[in-house]
Amino acid sequence: MLLDEYQVQALKTSTGNRGIQYAAIALAEEVGELCGKVKKMMRGDFDDQTQDEIMASMIKEGGDALWYLSYFFAQLDIPLSRVAEANLAKLADRKARGVIKGSGDDR
Repeated sequence: MLLDEYQVQALKTSTGNRGIQYAAIALAEEVGELCGKVKKMMRGDFDDQTQDEIMASMIKEGGDALWYLSYFFAQLDIPLSRVAEANLAKLADRKARGVIKGSGDDR
C-alpha cells in the first residue's frame, strides 16, 4: 500500500476533526506505548507470550502511531508521501556530505 493511499483510508476512520494538537499528543502516546513494548522486551517481561505474539502487539502499536502521524499531517494538508520524500532527500544529502552520524537538525 502506498503512503498516500493509507492516509486517505485511515482518515475515513476518524471520528471527527480534533486538530493538530490532539494529533500530536495522541501520536506521542502511541509511540510511548510502542517504546514500552521494547522496554518489556529488554527486561524479558514477555515470558508468557510467543515471539509472534510480541511482534503482533508491536505491529498494533506501530499501526496506531502511523494512524496518528497520518492524521497529524492531514491537519496540515500534507500527504505522507511528501514527508517520506523530504526525509529521504535529507538523509541522502547528509550521507553525501559525510554527516549522516551526529546530532542536530541542520548538520
